[in-house]
Amino acid sequence: MKYWLLLPLVFMLGCEVDTRTEGDDSDNASAPAAQTGDTAATTPTTAEEAAGQAEWDSIKWHTSSGPSCKGAVKVMNLSARISSDGSKVSFTWDRYPWSGMGLGHFFVWNGSGWSGGKFDWIRQGGQSTKLLENVHEGYNGLRAPPSGTRCAFAWTSSDGDERSNLAYTVWP
Repeated sequence: MKYWLLLPLVFMLGCEVDTRTEGDDSDNASAPAAQTGDTAATTPTTAEEAAGQAEWDSIKWHTSSGPSCKGAVKVMNLSARISSDGSKVSFTWDRYPWSGMGLGHFFVWNGSGWSGGKFDWIRQGGQSTKLLENVHEGYNGLRAPPSGTRCAFAWTSSDGDERSNLAYTVWP
């Protein structure tokens, strides 16, 4: 009789129903959440991540000397600080996820969106400082903006499939 009193509690806590078809030995509960090629790994999970991906995908890419990396998936965090004379940028990052070289990108805010692209290669393992001579010399159609202009940096894999966040800063 006491077991009958526990029965409603079991139903309130929930129970699983086996939805596998005959011959299907898969167990979704034990499958890894994110595998290469798994859509869950590339779909932003929070509103903030979705907004960051939308901002990334709306960049106007300069592609004369570098790829458009639209659609790249964020896999690392980056921060950037431009020197007071605008000659170099200093980076910090949480991890360098690629086995080879990466690409460094420079973007300028034009009042309604980001525009820019590759300004240099990033050595394997990352680089804490990069000279901005390519930006000053007009490489890939890039130019040093007026002082006080919002700008950002990012790193991507060399194939443009994976990326950092946009590391926001201001041109000195």
